[in-house]
Amino acid sequence: MAPTICLSPATRSLFDEPLAITVQGLSPRQQVTLRTSLQDETGELFQACARYQAGDDGELDLARCPALPGGSFSGLEPMGLLWALQPQKPFRCMVKRDMQSPFVLQLEVFEGHGEPPGRLLAQAQHERVFLRDGVRRVPVREGRIRATLFLPPGEDTFPGIIDIHGYAGGLFEHRASLLANHGFATLALAYFKYEDLPQDPTELHLEYFEEAVNYMLQHPQVKGPGVGLLGYSKGAELSFAMAAFLKNITAVVSLNGPVANTIIPLCYKDKIIPPLPFNEQKVKVMDSDVIDCSEVLPDPFQAPGNQSLIPLEKAEAQLLLIAGQDDRVVKSEYYATKVCKLLQAQGKANFQKKPQLKRRHSEDSNPGAMGQVITRSLCQVNFRGWQKQLPWLSPVPAVPQHCSPTWIPRMTSAHSLSSMAPTIQLSPATRSLFDEPLAITVQGLSPRQQVTLRTSLQDETGELFQACARYQAGDDGELDLARCPALPGGSFSGLEPMGLLWALQPQKPFRRLVKRDVQSPFVLQLEVFEGHGEPPGRLLAQAQHERVFLRDGVRRVPVREGRIRATLFLPPGEDTFPGIIDIHGYAGGLFEHRASLLANHGFATLALAYFKYEDLPQDPTELHLEYFEEAVNYMLQHPQVKGPGVGLLGYSKGAELSLAMAAFLKNITAVVSLNGPVANTIIPLCYKDKIIPPLPFDEQKVKVMDSDVIDCSEVLADPFQAPGNQSLIPLEKAEAQLLLIAGQDDRVVKIMQVSGLGRAW
Repeated sequence: MAPTICLSPATRSLFDEPLAITVQGLSPRQQVTLRTSLQDETGELFQACARYQAGDDGELDLARCPALPGGSFSGLEPMGLLWALQPQKPFRCMVKRDMQSPFVLQLEVFEGHGEPPGRLLAQAQHERVFLRDGVRRVPVREGRIRATLFLPPGEDTFPGIIDIHGYAGGLFEHRASLLANHGFATLALAYFKYEDLPQDPTELHLEYFEEAVNYMLQHPQVKGPGVGLLGYSKGAELSFAMAAFLKNITAVVSLNGPVANTIIPLCYKDKIIPPLPFNEQKVKVMDSDVIDCSEVLPDPFQAPGNQSLIPLEKAEAQLLLIAGQDDRVVKSEYYATKVCKLLQAQGKANFQKKPQLKRRHSEDSNPGAMGQVITRSLCQVNFRGWQKQLPWLSPVPAVPQHCSPTWIPRMTSAHSLSSMAPTIQLSPATRSLFDEPLAITVQGLSPRQQVTLRTSLQDETGELFQACARYQAGDDGELDLARCPALPGGSFSGLEPMGLLWALQPQKPFRRLVKRDVQSPFVLQLEVFEGHGEPPGRLLAQAQHERVFLRDGVRRVPVREGRIRATLFLPPGEDTFPGIIDIHGYAGGLFEHRASLLANHGFATLALAYFKYEDLPQDPTELHLEYFEEAVNYMLQHPQVKGPGVGLLGYSKGAELSLAMAAFLKNITAVVSLNGPVANTIIPLCYKDKIIPPLPFDEQKVKVMDSDVIDCSEVLADPFQAPGNQSLIPLEKAEAQLLLIAGQDDRVVKIMQVSGLGRAW
């Protein structure tokens, strides 16, 4: 049949929504070139192209097939044909002012990899829209405010955000419209060069922005008690000032924002913040004719008491600083790092920094790609309450790195990279938290050189864990694991930026990675070898990196109160924090690694032992919920634990106990269960005059699998098969929020027990 382009969604999608692209009807392994084209509202043409080879079945699925070198990008990039759109005239930005009309995307498939493209084989058209059905766009002219409010569908109340743009002035609505699609009431706020606002203000007044905050909080569809701020460039700087001086600011996301006032004075009541002096002699013109202004402003941190520095230590809001490491307008990465260190030194824990590798200052050359960044960033900082995300244990997603204006040429040429010895570049460079993303790049390779990367880690028992992956460098001799998929033949394949960490396997079978001393780091060894041989070829580069469990300032407090044997981890500072009790499984003893990591994210976390530890029973014949109730009361009486309840995190037997605590005890607000039974197992569980018997255990149903792994998934009776089963935990009594995370290949507890819970209710 003739080739066809299949899209999902088929004809229309949101501009920040993934678009699945498949070409069907090609010849087996046929070489083709795909091209996307888009014309913005000014008539500027943007295009991207990529070279592919169809599979043996004649199908080309961009979610599975990597792009070959020679186009706008290479590697596995399912959305590459959208984020890589480039202007045909240099230095143009994609303009979108009318949010109520779509961008029309043209997709074409050409024969071969030639230049110019070969015969046209297939084409399609797709609309990328900025407003979901039902989202309302409301022009705002209240008092001095000049803005547009976007409201999600429905009559509910929604978290409120004010979106403030940068030095260009005017009114930009694309971010606000995209955020409204995701459930935020968002005000796109102009503050100069718009309607009757000043064209070239000589000073700015925070009272104007305060008026916008009050407008939002008085709106009947904005959920208080505060609002979040999203600012880019000058807008980020103003957002910081609002957080420092105004009330009712709950969270700030800064995109490449200075942390000192710039350009013109900023006034609030009787206070004036002067701008940093501007030295035009330090403006540079790069080889690409792009202007570099990164050195024109003095360092506000070098002069103690600098009056231009925004006093962010006064801010009570949660702060997320997203900084481009290749920003040539503002030294945003440096500013973000410095201010986070200052806040940390003052005992603050209300901040988080997210570097964006190779991201520059401007963010509007592709508002669709940027929309994905903004939406994910806002979900990370979570204006509905930043603390609500982490109890569900969802990791902070990496911010996409494909949003920088790609019309700025690379600073380093392929020639200079290939002429130097290979090096491993890590970000963070030498030390990171154990649950923190680690960006890995190898530079100085030959163009398209084949290499094997290996990671090694030795745990506290001396057991060695390793992972390896095979890669091919790009045409410029660089290998960025965030962009280059691993090839088959290693521990994993595909695009896995963190694969060399999560794929670590013991060299002796059935060993686990042991971490008891959370005050010492794991030391990760990284090596790059020549070729894809077995064993590896010549060693080309190596590096070492520490993965730590405690952020600076987190306190580890042994607890020996009454019967309780535990360790409490407290975040930095003297504030109160949400409380969590972490309960481990059948192994017994005290495991602190999860609790320490949670404390890094702002939770007061108690790692609780309940047997096989110090003077606790070694092999108990029954367990008593009164012991766990004592731990709950201890947490709620602690001066740095924020009530009125605590959350529970339990694994295996610990999850089972957590569910029982939620059913029988007071003041349990949330439970996260990791592979936990929903019935009592092994030994009786007692509370006051009630005894929950364990499920019967049939040892005849233990199986030994081909891999010599023991399968116990059938040894326990199904508690849902016998109505009124006394072993079943009465979860219908629980008032807590429950999150049940279950492994579908769990060989100890049956996944069906968890799915059966919903049927039982």
